Amino acid sequence: MLQDISISNQKNLSVNEKNIYNTFLATSRSVKDQPFKFRENFDNIELEKMVALRKLSIFFNKYPHINMRDFFIAPYKLYNTQDYYDLNFYNTRKAIVCYTNYVKNKETEQPDSDEVIESCKESLKYIFKYCKNNKITFNKYKNHKLEGDTMPVWLVHLKEHYINFYTLHAIGIDKEINRIEADLLNFYVTDFYSLLHKTRTKYVTSCKLKSSMQSCIKVIEQNLLIFEN
Repeated sequence: MLQDISISNQKNLSVNEKNIYNTFLATSRSVKDQPFKFRENFDNIELEKMVALRKLSIFFNKYPHINMRDFFIAPYKLYNTQDYYDLNFYNTRKAIVCYTNYVKNKETEQPDSDEVIESCKESLKYIFKYCKNNKITFNKYKNHKLEGDTMPVWLVHLKEHYINFYTLHAIGIDKEINRIEADLLNFYVTDFYSLLHKTRTKYVTSCKLKSSMQSCIKVIEQNLLIFEN
């Protein structure tokens, strides 16, 4: 298969493929506290790496909800190891399983950790952009549905990891959750209620996360009032 790709194409990596490589490089070095420098010249990149990057580019384009840095860091965090994972590893089923489990584990991490707070802020930013693009208020997001879909969009976003369970608690969505059959929730998100209960306790008793998210929500609500009918 490698022979099917012309050697002359080595110099034609897309901007996205170069970004994937540098994200991979930064992650694999930073987890070991090693210095790194972004690669700028890709003229002599190995054919095997080029093929792996093109496969990853197709993968990330197909699943845009996957956070690239989380995808690359997942095996290191999940296995608590400094073993090296090359580009080819990330084109395997095992890499996808690592990412899925890593994201799931993040849901139950200490809520006041910098990583969780940053993840929650990114979730709220995503909701803000979604509401702005669809011209709806923050409150209407709770019941908003995609055209032709029976499930609320927040459940779709949760399934695809655009938002997390801490975000659900922050926006106060219990009433909307109770309107959906338990089997459907668990079908969309494995162990939905287990994760919901675990994160609720941690969110309510958090020292930093709850305050930080409520402050962000106030700003978002204010900025979306222009879409109020």
